Amino acid sequence: MIVETFQSNIMGSLHKLLIRNCWMQYGHGGVVLGSEMAGGITNLKVERCLFDSTDRGLRIKTRRGRGKLAVIDNVTFSDIVMKGVLTPLVMNMFYFCDPDGKTEYVWSKEKLPVDNRTPHLGKFTFERIEASGIEYAAGYFYGLPEMKIDEINIIDSSFSFKEECGEGTPAMMSFAEICSKRGFICKNVRKVNISGVNVYGAEGPLIEKEGVEEVNINE
Repeated sequence: MIVETFQSNIMGSLHKLLIRNCWMQYGHGGVVLGSEMAGGITNLKVERCLFDSTDRGLRIKTRRGRGKLAVIDNVTFSDIVMKGVLTPLVMNMFYFCDPDGKTEYVWSKEKLPVDNRTPHLGKFTFERIEASGIEYAAGYFYGLPEMKIDEINIIDSSFSFKEECGEGTPAMMSFAEICSKRGFICKNVRKVNISGVNVYGAEGPLIEKEGVEEVNINE
């Protein structure tokens, strides 16, 4: 396992972080960002990793109340192999843990005012991801109506479902829908770009979208 940090001139004194050559097994996610963070996470790259039997694979979570400094942006995941992961890609801005995590302020799907408590998810790239043994959904991306996820890029990747799939909630959030053999579920995202992606064994459309401003698909 290699983890490297180094100073970045981008966005002041924040650090860049590289995670490489890791084997993650079991748990609620392979690489998980959030939900609590003191000063945000930016300029992160995760590459050449294996996830084995994790509930979710690449998982980003936050919620209202984490604050305007809870920014996750410019993150790239590349050359990742996942086996037996229920939902490989998850971005959830309604994360429900902690004593106040199940309050209406956190779970409400209404568009609330943007203030000092509002977190932000920026640009994310998933490239050369190979996931097999999926059950719930290939990807589940759920932004806030008042602060949409900026951009999701899924490139040159393959997702395949088990023949006999169970069903369950792809993200830890109140009132989450039950899923099985779904493609990419995108809600409250500004831009989704999909290029060179194959999904095998899903039932229904490649993308289910709600509150998405732009979708670009290139086979």
